[in-house]
Amino acid sequence: MIQTNMDLEEKIQYSIRLIQKAEKLALQYSPDGFHLAFSGGKDSQTLHELTCMAGVKFHAEMSVTTVDPPELMKFVRRYYPQVKLNRPKINMFHLIEKKKGLPRMNIRYCCQILKEQAGA
Repeated sequence: MIQTNMDLEEKIQYSIRLIQKAEKLALQYSPDGFHLAFSGGKDSQTLHELTCMAGVKFHAEMSVTTVDPPELMKFVRRYYPQVKLNRPKINMFHLIEKKKGLPRMNIRYCCQILKEQAGA
């Protein structure tokens, strides 16, 4: 059970232990260990750092959407060169043409095609 009154260091240590405990299960699914879906955002950076601190086997991959801000791509290449960049077979603009319209809340083809393929 997670205690709500833990300080930051306790939360970090708890997270590291949890990741280490789950490694055995991850290795049953893949000899590469954990598959870390990376976006370059703060949550991905935090999980990447915790996974490194835990010393477990993992690989990180980022699904490039072709509409990612250039600053984000430069940041990832500079600070996370070990992250594998998965480029889609079709870019977002050609996908919009192919689907004959922009993605909407109830028609979310872009994530399915551009982001949800890695690690599957």
